[in-house]
Amino acid sequence: MMKFCTYFDHNYLPKAITLYRSLCDHLEEFTLFALCLSPKAKSALDELNLPGIIPILLEDLEAWDRELFAVKSTRSTIEYYFTLTPSLPLYIFEKYPDIDWLHYLDSDLYFFQSPELIMPELENKHCGITPHDFSPKNISLERYGKFNVGLVSWRNTVQGRTVLDWYRARCIEWCYDSIDGDRFADQKYLDKFESLFEGVHAFTHKGINVAPWNLDNRRWSYENDVLMVDSVPLIFFHFHGLKEVEPRFFNTGIANYDCVLSSVTKKYLFLAYLERYKSVLADIAHLIFGANLAGIRYSQPNAETILWLKLSQTGIEFNASSIEPKRKSIPLTAVVADYETPETLSALLADLVLQTISHAMEIVVVGSGEITKVQKVIDSYLPFKSEIVLVNPIENETPYHAWSRAVRESNGIYLVNVVGGYRFAPTAFEEMVEQLTENEKFDLVYGDSYVASKADQSFLDHIRSGYLQTSVYDSAIPSAKVGAMSGVPMWKHSIPAELGWFCKNSAMRTSYSFWKMVTKSCQIVHVPAFWSVTTQTDSLPEQFDSEDGRNFSSPQSTEPTKFAHLLIHESSESPVAIEKCLGSVMATTRFPHVITVSFDGDKPLLQKILQHYRSRAVIRHLDITAPMISPVSWIKEQTLREPELTYTVFLQSNTIIMQDDWLTGMIHVLENVPNCEAVVGHLTSSNEISLTTDQPIEELPVVVLRKESVLANLPAYGHSLKSVRAHLKDICTGLRLRNKTVAEISIRGDRASV
Repeated sequence: MMKFCTYFDHNYLPKAITLYRSLCDHLEEFTLFALCLSPKAKSALDELNLPGIIPILLEDLEAWDRELFAVKSTRSTIEYYFTLTPSLPLYIFEKYPDIDWLHYLDSDLYFFQSPELIMPELENKHCGITPHDFSPKNISLERYGKFNVGLVSWRNTVQGRTVLDWYRARCIEWCYDSIDGDRFADQKYLDKFESLFEGVHAFTHKGINVAPWNLDNRRWSYENDVLMVDSVPLIFFHFHGLKEVEPRFFNTGIANYDCVLSSVTKKYLFLAYLERYKSVLADIAHLIFGANLAGIRYSQPNAETILWLKLSQTGIEFNASSIEPKRKSIPLTAVVADYETPETLSALLADLVLQTISHAMEIVVVGSGEITKVQKVIDSYLPFKSEIVLVNPIENETPYHAWSRAVRESNGIYLVNVVGGYRFAPTAFEEMVEQLTENEKFDLVYGDSYVASKADQSFLDHIRSGYLQTSVYDSAIPSAKVGAMSGVPMWKHSIPAELGWFCKNSAMRTSYSFWKMVTKSCQIVHVPAFWSVTTQTDSLPEQFDSEDGRNFSSPQSTEPTKFAHLLIHESSESPVAIEKCLGSVMATTRFPHVITVSFDGDKPLLQKILQHYRSRAVIRHLDITAPMISPVSWIKEQTLREPELTYTVFLQSNTIIMQDDWLTGMIHVLENVPNCEAVVGHLTSSNEISLTTDQPIEELPVVVLRKESVLANLPAYGHSLKSVRAHLKDICTGLRLRNKTVAEISIRGDRASV
């Protein structure tokens, strides 16, 4: 099995993964040791968890080679990277002594054939180096070195390590990005290898290390699906200097070497690589957001240089149609059509780029406001997602007609209309596509939304103030806005065409009629999943005028939304115990709820704990229970202060619940067991759930009651000093005395120990 090593930071990660995938094309098994030059590169590799890659921390290499670390402050970033080139294979040989051959690769290489083809040349050798093989017009560049560091093969033998030790010593002694006599960076030292050491081999295969500096010195052809150079298969190409300088326009790097693209090198070399590179970039964009993909060594070309690249045919325009026919369909089109500012558009595009289905989704932005600013925002995201199209309204055209044009020209099997007031869970669109794919009879799917306390808060980081849920949608009541469905819907691409497009002068009210037709004509499914977060609006318009002159009321659900109020009481426990209780509630509770915590201890510490959980539940109140306030008064006050809530849940503060979706289960019992007014949960270590209705009521770690039952069964007086637990026991006992059912179930859980 072949062993390789390379190094890169997060800016170069897309090229490194592209190199890795090319190795996967030709080798069933291999190991690639990846020295991560930035923490973000290491965390990205950890999340990707790619088979065959072994990440190495730069700090670990520096701790092993203290002489290397000692010169770090004397080198620029790129010079320090050059300096560590020989230290990396020495470190790997030390840690993995059984390795025979280790091949260093620059991360901008790409293999078109198996790297095993280089091994015959290394028989009985101890080191392999790669000639630049400059074309005649570029022969003067040998002043930077006759050999290139792009591929250097090292054998774990005494002779091979002797060369490496000498190489490392020279690089630590001097390694700068400039020519100094017979030295240049880490590269020109290779020129001395053959004269100083035995067993060094200079590769001769014409398909090795073909690069911009010798591109025009090769005869190129494409035969039987194989890219050929000088009548032999191209093994790998060194894509030195390739970078995106404008959206979808790449500098190939060949202009510096007085070359131009032929039809073969354009289609089968550069476009083939860019297709793979863009695919990688789409897959990992969320891991390297904000990376400088142009690299750190060279400056970005100005507008004049870019124009010259285009005119001289040394740059290349890349899009999917450059190498394959335009796709007839892709799973999803996201239409961004309702945003007020470039900042809002940027936030929406960030959400879309991070969607887990982003690689199978196109984004269409309907122009609004200052188009130049909109285009600037779009351009900033093109390195991470090339399939972003801007559709600008034409003269005297409303945004609704522009939306129709955008949708008509889109390729998605399904459509989602992304509006400015919503932010989305990373998995939202993939899960919605799965729902529509698995249930072909449905035309439209929508879920639920959290409500954030402030605008422009992301799904993963927001302070929650409520929920939007509409479990049943009434087709007789049209939707005045998409949010009336409690979440942004996704529907089949065919729906707009079947119902009729907006005309050129369509006014806003037309959209209400459109949604009215949707709700009457389409099969709609609601999924009880929170896929988005929105900002709570103070009010919705009560009436809207339709095109036919009739009025229809503001959107509503056919059944009221149900919430639970969790009262965490008996708070003599430490804040740490309450934190454990809250953590278990957050991890296991899906039913919409708000939380009130009663606490008489360290308020600042508990406030800090509550703030940590506010993005995962609505934590509305922190009550400091004064001694003169009786528990019965506290129960009444908390039950009455949330009039829209249906259920009251009492939870002892040292309770840790491990049963997934336990609250939904308890409420299901409350609603379905005949004559049931309360459900008591008992903690158990078992996964088995048992239901009883006649056992003595002792411990009360969790109790769920209808809000009305709480108020009706409390004593009228408010000065009782009984504990909350004692009052709950009285309520449950009283219910049973009046022939009401108090159900008891077992819930997997435990008591907090601090």
